[in-house]
Amino acid sequence: MSSRTQFFHRVIAGLLTAAMATASISVAEVSLLNFGVYLIGDASIFEYVDPQLRLTVHRPTKHPTPVIVAEYPWESTMHFYGAAVTVAPGDFRIYYACNVGSKEKYDGASSACVATSTDGYTWTKPMLREHPYKNWTQTNIVFSTDDGWFDSIVVLPANLSITTHGLPASARFVLAFDNNLQPEGIAERALQLATSQDGYTFSIVAPPPNLPESFADTSVALLYDEQMDAFVAYGRWDDAPDQHVGVKCGNETPSYNMRSVRAVRRAESLNASLTNFTLTGSPFTFDKLDPQCVDIYNTAAVIYSTAQQSRNSTTAQRASPPLPLEVSYLGFPSVFQHFGNSVNDGVLDIRLIFSRNGTEFAYLGGHRGSFVPRGHGIPGSSASLVDGVEINGVPSAWDAGLVYMYRGLLDVGDGNLVLHYFGQQGTHARQDGSDRGKFGIGRVTLLKDRFVSFGSDTPTLDTSTGNGSRVLQAKTTPVVLPSGPCVSLVLSLNADVSVGGRVTVQLLDATTGQPIQPFTHANHVGLTGNTLTQVSKWGNNGTLHTNLQALAAANTAVHLEFNFSPPAQLFAWEFVCGARQ
Repeated sequence: MSSRTQFFHRVIAGLLTAAMATASISVAEVSLLNFGVYLIGDASIFEYVDPQLRLTVHRPTKHPTPVIVAEYPWESTMHFYGAAVTVAPGDFRIYYACNVGSKEKYDGASSACVATSTDGYTWTKPMLREHPYKNWTQTNIVFSTDDGWFDSIVVLPANLSITTHGLPASARFVLAFDNNLQPEGIAERALQLATSQDGYTFSIVAPPPNLPESFADTSVALLYDEQMDAFVAYGRWDDAPDQHVGVKCGNETPSYNMRSVRAVRRAESLNASLTNFTLTGSPFTFDKLDPQCVDIYNTAAVIYSTAQQSRNSTTAQRASPPLPLEVSYLGFPSVFQHFGNSVNDGVLDIRLIFSRNGTEFAYLGGHRGSFVPRGHGIPGSSASLVDGVEINGVPSAWDAGLVYMYRGLLDVGDGNLVLHYFGQQGTHARQDGSDRGKFGIGRVTLLKDRFVSFGSDTPTLDTSTGNGSRVLQAKTTPVVLPSGPCVSLVLSLNADVSVGGRVTVQLLDATTGQPIQPFTHANHVGLTGNTLTQVSKWGNNGTLHTNLQALAAANTAVHLEFNFSPPAQLFAWEFVCGARQ
């Protein structure tokens, strides 16, 4: 957490302690809300939830064909690893492992290639002179390892003071890759970093981060957390759960022994150091509900906040000094089911996990279905290297074998978030770079903030009246509204309320349990329709009220109470700071 954010929280905590001194509620029971988007990723903030209300994960919409495919001889495969980033409004980029290096083979060195876009949908490959290939003087290669893999890339905020953080002067882009630091034939796969000012020419940082060899395997996700002022990295952790000990998956000898399988390990580097990382535990792994021969291949984790999810924002929340923002971590792990006739073969699909702090992830509402599913059909296997099997004359989809999320969300400005993934028709062990047209980079889209909803689409009869739908209620634990130098503070809701449904909100005094006038259910102009941002309004004596600033300034502990008349789904809320004072 940055010093300025800590200052906000210290001031609020001090005022809250004084305000609660004569109240029946303790400070420890009160949560301090922040500005920005609060994703309904779990129900932890609710003190009471009607049993009929449920969390529902919403799959994104899948584009039917790859949006980037292999075209050039240095793109022998695009492989699993990549990242999509927003550099500036109208400057979107995808960095992907394009696999060519000194060894020019699949298991050897790999390169990072780049594609650019002005809208986040249509991509081109810029031809650059940094890394020529054979008789090609220009390629879209921006970085090449000696004997390893490109993993991910992060774009630092433009307003970050590079020199005060001790970073290289060129460090606007930080690229993560793994590399063999030992002589050829002696494996020591270590995480390394490289920096760039423009995202096209990179310099390797020395010394490499002080992390163990196993951490670097299987696509490290590197992030910069603005609130913590720290780099966060998610890498591999070899775990050995009871249900996997001695299990062998696959029919060949030697088969893949599942004595230890991949899980996720976390490291962080405070004060934005690029070399001094500290391991902080395992935030996500398999559990007793997972079957044998399943492991977690990566996280593709992102930080989701008003500041970092959208570089297009020009709201007061991005002004100086920055206000404390709600932050959520989203992960998109590829879950690997081992099977088949080859060592380490199987299929992968993408799930969705969630965390409030980045140190402990969980499935949303226990949902383990695929967030991005594999394409239809039966994948081509490593044993035959034939096309995917046709079913009733319909060939398997180009991504029927595996899908693997690229790190990064693109807010393209049209209400959608755009995510990208690697897909291939073959299974994991079928990694044949000559089989072009059977792999590529795919796209999925999702309306902003709509990863998971909280609500119900199933009305039940109100037995007290014998007519209409029963109102379903959810009430938060005691909270204090975000406070800052704002002229106004409004509550905006992201909700999908179908015909016949309704959502209202009221604020209750946390010490008395009584509604705070005029912010009551009776006065609330109920939500109807499908809206990404709808400001909450309360009508009283012919006047509409929206400004909650007085409650925030007084540090009044309140409950937010939501009444749902199904069909109605709530995805997120956002406290928006108006013009600065």
